[in-house]
Amino acid sequence: MAAEASESQADRSGSPCAAGNQHTDDVQQLAGKTALITGGAGGIGLGMAHAFVAEGMRVALADVNEADISVFPPGAAMSVPVDVTDIESVRAAVAAVLEQLGPIDVVCANAGIGGGGGHVAADEYEVWNRVMAVNLDGVVHTVKSTVPLMRERGVGGHVVITSSVAGITALPFEFGAYTTSKFAVRGLGESLRLSLAEEGIGVSILCPGLTNTGILDEANDDGNLEFERVDGAMNPIDVGWAVVRGIRENAPYIFTHGEFADEFRALFDEIVAAVPADQAVPADRAAFERGRRELCDRLRHLPARD
Repeated sequence: MAAEASESQADRSGSPCAAGNQHTDDVQQLAGKTALITGGAGGIGLGMAHAFVAEGMRVALADVNEADISVFPPGAAMSVPVDVTDIESVRAAVAAVLEQLGPIDVVCANAGIGGGGGHVAADEYEVWNRVMAVNLDGVVHTVKSTVPLMRERGVGGHVVITSSVAGITALPFEFGAYTTSKFAVRGLGESLRLSLAEEGIGVSILCPGLTNTGILDEANDDGNLEFERVDGAMNPIDVGWAVVRGIRENAPYIFTHGEFADEFRALFDEIVAAVPADQAVPADRAAFERGRRELCDRLRHLPARD
């Protein structure tokens, strides 16, 4: 991993992030800050950890599996057990991080599973409920256990919520639960960004494409789409460096894969084309929506302090 981190660090000057607000120089310095990463023992979470530690941060790797912290410099990382589906487990993990590493500056609500199994229209709930418990409730539990502490400190911070390209363009068949969960946390992230903007806390929604993680194996086992052996699946460390850039830029979205622009454009053109173009909008309704948009636009572009 050391060689991978060094190679990726050299390439981190380009930004795959959606436009956000550039932080001032002082808050761009991540050195000395603490990050909590759920799902941190492997995959994208571990990729984030390597990038963060290379920037001089301390990381808490929260996972149902024990993280191998021997790959990090002494004192740079801790492994903390957590079941993100259990709010008390998440609270206990946060308490352990506070005790060992101090206040949390960056929260990455990243734990997730691929789902698969039952068709989205099937009369089946076991897999559906499990996917929602990890991918949606796990993010909610993480946010509600950490963000109030950031707000109390009053010094800013940053939240990264891992959605997916599947949170923008849906997957069919057995991936309906996964798609639904990733759309849901994308909406959560959008609302959270607006809600925290005036307090200087940034929120970025991470939407990776095919990345070399365990979710590819899950998808191949249960689904109709063959994901396991895709040449060019991204190295998680490269996703980690994209997250570093996204935090620094207070990017609303962090996109890591360049192959989706045309698909997104076609999708959003479809959405716009479906909006009535010749409707006479009542003045009061138009004024209400104009005020809503102005408020959201202002909040969306406020700078963060982290």
